[in-house]
Amino acid sequence: MSTAPALALDPATLATLADMIAVRGIQQVAADVQQLVTRLRCQGVHGVALDVLADDRQPAVARERAFGIVHGLALATATPAVTGHLVAA
Repeated sequence: MSTAPALALDPATLATLADMIAVRGIQQVAADVQQLVTRLRCQGVHGVALDVLADDRQPAVARERAFGIVHGLALATATPAVTGHLVAA
């Protein structure tokens, strides 16, 4: 079991992860990416982008693009609704 602190889903932490991916590459931050995937799945988030991000057999560019989508999902999951209105997906 990992002793690393859980990855937070706040905008600053996600922006830092995005910067690390841009500078070091997605392979170099695999543990953080996996924590993000696990957190989102535990919160009921599912989808192709999350599957691509989690799959280290996928090309790095595909995983990095998937991170962009998942980043938005993570922010939406972590941010309470402002208006209280439901939006059809």
